Amino acid sequence: MLVDEKNQMITQRTMPKLAQIGLSIEDEARIELTQHGQFITDFGLDETEAKMTVKVWKDEVPALEVSSDVSNDLSQLLEKKVKLVKLASECERPGRFADSQPLLVISEESLQNLELKAQTSLSMVRFRPNIVVKGCAPHAEDVWGRFEVGSISFTATKVCTRCRITQTHPLTGVVGEEPMKTLLTYRGVEKGVAFGFYYSNDQTGDIRVGQNLVI
Repeated sequence: MLVDEKNQMITQRTMPKLAQIGLSIEDEARIELTQHGQFITDFGLDETEAKMTVKVWKDEVPALEVSSDVSNDLSQLLEKKVKLVKLASECERPGRFADSQPLLVISEESLQNLELKAQTSLSMVRFRPNIVVKGCAPHAEDVWGRFEVGSISFTATKVCTRCRITQTHPLTGVVGEEPMKTLLTYRGVEKGVAFGFYYSNDQTGDIRVGQNLVI
């Protein structure tokens, strides 16, 4: 997570340029950050420096700065003083650094239905799901309540209400009208618009692309 000078979380809501940063895992031990395919910096998964307290919404959470050098590289790129932090092992916040819930599930059919209504192509990356499923009706993920993948079961927790981050192009960082303009016409809820559903995993383990989902 990135934090500002007050150790408050930073997201694409206020900094759309974050959409331009790409991430890849190198040799299962290092993360490399890029912008438009060009190297920015890299760091080890176990790399840490100073300990601090950071804020995720109203929660104060123990964290460690990953590397002052990495923080400086990102500060130059973003033209704002930032720190890259890693969750401390003693953190007890549900969802850890996540905004709200552990896992966001969206079906390909939900996206295809949205694209049909909006008459434009929209990348799934805009919605940042953890699990993408296919072979169901649009928005079927809203009503399953519970499903299993392999030996792991998942329980529905709440609908995902969307924010303006979805309007940020995932490659350029440019903010446009879609998909919120179209979602407001058919996915309106009390607190905005809904797209995708949050689930929590009841056990830990591995799931893989291509596995069947059992309702």
